[in-house]
Amino acid sequence: MKAFSPSWYARYTPGMLEPDKEAVDRAKVFLLAKWRERAAERGDGVPVDLSRACKFSSLFTKIVFGGSIAGNRDHQFVVSCDGSVIDLNAEARDVVALPHAYRAEPGFIGNDEHHLSMKSCVPRVRKWAKEFLAAESARGTQVLLPEVPSLRGVPAPVVMAEVDTVKAR
Repeated sequence: MKAFSPSWYARYTPGMLEPDKEAVDRAKVFLLAKWRERAAERGDGVPVDLSRACKFSSLFTKIVFGGSIAGNRDHQFVVSCDGSVIDLNAEARDVVALPHAYRAEPGFIGNDEHHLSMKSCVPRVRKWAKEFLAAESARGTQVLLPEVPSLRGVPAPVVMAEVDTVKAR
């Protein structure tokens, strides 16, 4: 199964970092900075939070921390292997305002419309994930190997390069 294929989003995959509170908090800060850079590129106002970023943040979370993407038309998030939600957008105004933010809508994740929308986010998210993982590795955080058998035993900087080479279908 190829990464970033329609079925890949909802399939559990291991991540490259342990999703402990400190790492998740660093990821939130990093992602908000990237979200603000994107807004500046587009000529938008400076975002105060990660509102409207759930496609980007769920892809980023799945690559970095692992899990499966779940959600509905209003919001998507990552579910870890133990069933807990990892949502870098949890405190965002748009998510807080949703009455059922964590309702998983069967058939939504990976449908044709969703896949096309997600596919447009992939190049930027791959770049962000690679940059974040490089920073984490530089700070001494153990970067784990993804489920790519050919990369087992390969040093982390080479594995991080793999994030950048996966092609969207």
